[in-house]
Amino acid sequence: MRVAPPTSLAALLAVPALLSAQDPAPAATQTQRLKAAEGEIQKLLAAMDFPAALVRAEALLPAAKPAFSKATPKAGLDSSQEYSSLMASYGLAAKCAINAGEWEKGKGYLEKARDTARENSSESVTVIAPLMDTWNKAMEGSRKALAEGAARRQELEAKEKRTVEEQRELENFKIHDNNLKNGPMVISSLQSNLDGLKTDAAGFDGPIAAIDEKLKTEAEDIASKFKGDKAAYVKAVMDPRAKNLSRIEKTSDKAAWLSRLLVLAPGNAQARKQLDILLGKAPAEPEKKKASRPKKKG
Repeated sequence: MRVAPPTSLAALLAVPALLSAQDPAPAATQTQRLKAAEGEIQKLLAAMDFPAALVRAEALLPAAKPAFSKATPKAGLDSSQEYSSLMASYGLAAKCAINAGEWEKGKGYLEKARDTARENSSESVTVIAPLMDTWNKAMEGSRKALAEGAARRQELEAKEKRTVEEQRELENFKIHDNNLKNGPMVISSLQSNLDGLKTDAAGFDGPIAAIDEKLKTEAEDIASKFKGDKAAYVKAVMDPRAKNLSRIEKTSDKAAWLSRLLVLAPGNAQARKQLDILLGKAPAEPEKKKASRPKKKG
């Protein structure tokens, strides 16, 4: 029986933001924990040690999702960063699970990543939109102040010596200059952040649908062709005559496919042997030489 290899899913990683050290040191944030562990997990994935990668990735996941704080604008932005890191942690756990053959668990983590991203997008709007409004109002006020004070500013700048009050008045004009200079950049950055969060929230629909389709196809094959017998299904797809393994080009995809078969049928010796060969835990099988045909007598 011929089957397709599992879908490869890239980990969705957030940009980490370090917090300054304090005394006593606060508990590590999700962002910091993800940044510290991600390199090790990627190395385990590259080494095709998918079960170990999954254990490490799952250790990053909190028992409960933290509440999204909107007490202050800074608290809201910090929460948005934490939710992005939590989304990335779920995405990384999903990748590890799928490569380890735990497709159902991987789908569950993808759904949690999607739900976290959706909540982050929704909650962040209530934090970022007022900040953008504040900047727009500040820019409007600065434009008005600069227009009304243009003559006074010219007068102050023409003076060689100024009183403390006059110098402070001139500095206020420069603050308005900075508002008009920095405001568009800040608003653009905030809007880009909102757009990115919205894209994150929609980005999981495809991977979830893909793994859901594979689970559905697999279940239908096992039910219709093997009467629900998973071991018989794995035995059929591992039949050398089907050449399923040889049809998969990448070694890592082969390991992921064999891992799935061993989740379905842990006792399948052929799948276990082939995976051990890929992982360097068993010697490769010698190639079978074709039997030579006897020469015809003249």
